[in-house]
Amino acid sequence: MVVAVARAVGCRERGGPAYQAGELVSGFGGSVNGRFVSCVALPAMASSVATARVHTRALMEKWDRMIVVDDAEVVVSEMVTNAIKAINMITGPVGYPELYDRLEVICLCLFLDGDDLVVEVWDPKHEAPKRRDVDVYDEGGRGLWLIESLCAGWGVRWPPTGGKTVWARLPCSGGRRLADGRAKTPPDRRSEAV
Repeated sequence: MVVAVARAVGCRERGGPAYQAGELVSGFGGSVNGRFVSCVALPAMASSVATARVHTRALMEKWDRMIVVDDAEVVVSEMVTNAIKAINMITGPVGYPELYDRLEVICLCLFLDGDDLVVEVWDPKHEAPKRRDVDVYDEGGRGLWLIESLCAGWGVRWPPTGGKTVWARLPCSGGRRLADGRAKTPPDRRSEAV
């Protein structure tokens, strides 16, 4: 699986960013794309944001979690956008050889942890996202504010494969938790979700 993911996204050497994403996907607590686990490697291109939203909506329908689908799409969109912006996104039309040589990847994982949906997005950079102070005239900079308002908790961890993983936890029970109930640690990726 790791080699297939690495080849699919254009990584020629072991240990490169695409290889790391492949390790994250294949090493996701055993059952990749199991009943309530889904991980996908996405190219660091603007079109991947829409792909991630469609993937999330399809999973929420499959997992019978439509109560959280709208919030999940917003959170996934913001997290994937931040990950793509963190690395050198390819802009404009490029030929296949240039795309093959320059393409970076991110990894989107969604899973159920108890009654919560957990969203994780990995990218090869180490810098943690930071909230920006914005005013009413700014066109961007509200992503982390949105994530904080929709989620029970969010954070960053640095996996041994390199890069960073930004995670967020959305309650699927229909009600949002209060700010003082936010999770301080990342979810347990290896727990059995029912």
